[in-house]
Amino acid sequence: MLLSGVGLALSTILLIWLVASNPFFVDSFPLALLLFVVVPALVFAVIGLLVGVIAALITRRHAGRSAAGARRLIVWALLVGIVVTSGGRGIAAWNAGSGSGDLELVLIGVDGATWKVVNPMLKNGMLPNLSSIIEDGSSGVLMSVSPMFSPRIFTSIASGKVADKHGVQGASDTTTDAVLVKRIWDILYEQKGWDYGLLEWYVTGPPEASPGGFCIPGPPAVDTHTFPAELCFVREIEQNAGGARGGPVGMAKLALRAASRGATVSRLVELVEVATYKMRGATKLEVYRREHQAIVGLATDAALWQMRRGDVQVLAGVYRSTDRLSHAYWRYYEPDAFSGTDPEELERFGTTIEDIYATVDEQLGRLRRRLAPDGTMMVVSDHGFRPHLKIHAQPFSFRTETLLSALGIDYSDLAYVNLGYGFYLQALTTDEEANAARRAELEKLFAGVTIEESGEDAFLVTNVDEVGTGDDYVEIHGSKALLASVGNDPLLVSENGKSIRVTAFLTPSEVSGAHDFDGLIAACGPAFPAGGEFRDADIFDVTPTALAALGLPLANDMDGRPLVGCMRPDFLESHPVTAVQTYESGERRKKEHGSMDEMSEDLKEQLRSIGYIE
Repeated sequence: MLLSGVGLALSTILLIWLVASNPFFVDSFPLALLLFVVVPALVFAVIGLLVGVIAALITRRHAGRSAAGARRLIVWALLVGIVVTSGGRGIAAWNAGSGSGDLELVLIGVDGATWKVVNPMLKNGMLPNLSSIIEDGSSGVLMSVSPMFSPRIFTSIASGKVADKHGVQGASDTTTDAVLVKRIWDILYEQKGWDYGLLEWYVTGPPEASPGGFCIPGPPAVDTHTFPAELCFVREIEQNAGGARGGPVGMAKLALRAASRGATVSRLVELVEVATYKMRGATKLEVYRREHQAIVGLATDAALWQMRRGDVQVLAGVYRSTDRLSHAYWRYYEPDAFSGTDPEELERFGTTIEDIYATVDEQLGRLRRRLAPDGTMMVVSDHGFRPHLKIHAQPFSFRTETLLSALGIDYSDLAYVNLGYGFYLQALTTDEEANAARRAELEKLFAGVTIEESGEDAFLVTNVDEVGTGDDYVEIHGSKALLASVGNDPLLVSENGKSIRVTAFLTPSEVSGAHDFDGLIAACGPAFPAGGEFRDADIFDVTPTALAALGLPLANDMDGRPLVGCMRPDFLESHPVTAVQTYESGERRKKEHGSMDEMSEDLKEQLRSIGYIE
């Protein structure tokens, strides 16, 4: 009895410390009560019973007095636990509901979000927070560009500039020193003095932030560094399957760090579930969706905790889980586009994509509550989604390195990205003449590959060179004849005498969703009329539009334009759109793109998981 009371008291002290450290912790009264009152009481009661039986065999002295004292301790511990749990719930609700309202700009990327998924969910009332943003402001299609490589596109979204200017062109441009321009948070810090927080935005590692801000880097960062360092638990959990690799002790330590720095009790339960599934050896499909559901909420937990401690006026973040799960589970969202889908799997995973959209929508609501009364919130996606390359209604993908090797192509000086129905090859050199010569060589080689049996071209080859945009690559797609011939596994031959069987490089894929050009944009704030519609918007227009909505000039060296056609006339009258020549200062030289051979294995695995590389 006494041991039970002591254990319950210790559990209550832990709960008090967590609530004091993290006012958001108790987001579920029943869960907190269960984990910190009921479970400890039962566990220590059993332990106490066993100890009591043993003690009774030894001595019975002072038994009555000890039992009475233990009962009092248990009662007091229970009462304090219940009071702290309910009080913590109240503190969390107050923080979530009132907030400081300091955010002047919230720019959220929902990676791969598409109206194909959003519109039916809006109709069914499944996305209340996005629905509110749309109703209160303007929305529309946001067109992407090719190649649809997320680090490249999100850097264009944040800068308003093409890849040739901002520097992030291919899969080998992975760190902040690849970015040659200021992104919108840099501009706002310099022009307004607004501190900024970065929540897993692409190409933000190693982490950098304004003095009062924070940065949790997004892909393609592979280490666990954050600014400040105490937020690194987010990266550790993301890379560690919910902590499963650390065993029970490692999981407990990581959970305590997370709980004291923003994670809610509900999130801890989700993470324990992920780790448990991982340790039990559950299938990737079972673990992957649960992992990403937890990651979305965990990242927001950490951001809100940090914003409560600092004075951040700008938040820019990307929820990438919509993209990851759309790649992996699209066949269950659109089963009619595929054949042979297991009915049992369809039953279990059929709502996965809708579930992750709903989870992201919940985070949008949490962030919007932190928006200043006259603040601006923009939600954008870098591209949409559609079914992946299919042959006989089964998803297939290119094994690009296998194909290049078979054709005798040295790819040490190339970067490649697999996207949709083909792949892109890009010369790593920034010397324009050498780049053009390498692309011409690749174009000629692939154009000369034929199907031996029929003599038909195996590939559709396009040499892209749009001056001043950074779009200098060779785009290669399988021809209709090639795709139709897979079942016969014909031999492909090239003019240089090399050959390869089709099925050696065109193989079944677990990736069933592919990028599409139609993304989305929604924005609310003083500049945007209720129910407005964005027309002819593309990714380069986001930053100029955000600047105009905040009353700042755009820059003439930006490639986008402010979408004034869907902004309030009275706002534009009082905040006329002006321009400066540039926000850049000094000169940043474009660096040579790194070889893909230099990538870490962690980064390669990250890119493989979504089909970007072999």
